[in-house]
Amino acid sequence: VYWVRRAIFGPHHPSVAVAAHSLGRAYWMLDRPDEALEYYTLAEEIYNHLNLPKTNPAVLSLLEDKAIWKTPCSV
Repeated sequence: VYWVRRAIFGPHHPSVAVAAHSLGRAYWMLDRPDEALEYYTLAEEIYNHLNLPKTNPAVLSLLEDKAIWKTPCSV
């Protein structure tokens, strides 16, 4: 989904950030923290490019997930 949205909307679209965040969360759940951080960081860069405030619900969710990315998933 990430690559499709990026191809359609371009690299700085909110939909691309949401897909990157979702992919980061999936990698975290698979206990692959390095890949999770890569996609969390991509999402954060997009949100920063869009000048979204840290109080935005999508940004808050991302920052919460990124804060615990080193914690092994217990799912």
